[in-house]
Amino acid sequence: MPTSRTILRRRIKQVVRDFRGAQKVARALISTDHPLLGFENVLVSPHTAGVTVETRANMARIAAEQLLDALDGKRPPRIVNPEVWPAYAKRYEQAFGTKPQG
Repeated sequence: MPTSRTILRRRIKQVVRDFRGAQKVARALISTDHPLLGFENVLVSPHTAGVTVETRANMARIAAEQLLDALDGKRPPRIVNPEVWPAYAKRYEQAFGTKPQG
């Protein structure tokens, strides 16, 4: 028969696995009644790495550059889902009568 310590260890591992899964899938905040928040030795904080004024300015600049590139018929260098480029290229050609670059 498992000890209470073993049961607790298994439960903590399951909660941590669930939490990691929620982070990966939902990328959202956890609910205020999540069991992980009940532990005294757990610190939960928002992911804020790299969120500086300079980083935000760079992110905005890069996003604007990629949007302008796409509208100019250039394949942007940082496509998150490159599998959609062929469909975009087809729609671009239909709209503007020329194939985009890339």
